[in-house]
Amino acid sequence: MRIDKTFRKKHNINNVRIIEFSLITIGFILSLINTFLLTLFFIGLIFYIKQKNIGNIKALLIITSRSIINNAIGVPISRIGILKWILIFIFATLIFFNLDINKKDKKGLFTFTLLLVLFSLYCVISTLVVSSYPIISIMKILSYAFVFCSVVYGVASTYMKINWIGYLIKFFLIIKY
Repeated sequence: MRIDKTFRKKHNINNVRIIEFSLITIGFILSLINTFLLTLFFIGLIFYIKQKNIGNIKALLIITSRSIINNAIGVPISRIGILKWILIFIFATLIFFNLDINKKDKKGLFTFTLLLVLFSLYCVISTLVVSSYPIISIMKILSYAFVFCSVVYGVASTYMKINWIGYLIKFFLIIKY
């Protein structure tokens, strides 16, 4: 099926994006079959580093989407949990290294960061009181806060270059069908 030029222009579709979406879709489907293909798929996400923050956010989105799939549908991701978290931290850290935030967004991001730190501090204090394994709980809280903060900062630095809502709609439509 051929896509006409007006549709391509309206939805900002080019051959590179078609190839990227096709490879991700095929890799995503193959990652459901067995652990080896899942590992290859995750390692293949490293190529997103070339796209800097946009690619890093896309890779985090793909890892997260693959992580929540039911074990009855695909291979459980818990078998390669360490690889998953290593990649998540690599992509999240690279987002902070490639930041390019304009001045008008800095105030909002500072407020967001302050609120995130206060919320994380509250969670840490409460986990010290009620948790059976407080060190593990604290590390989980800090890791989730770090990745969440990096995604918010990454979106803030790239929202002028990419329509994230449109990307998410296309991404989830492909997974849906």
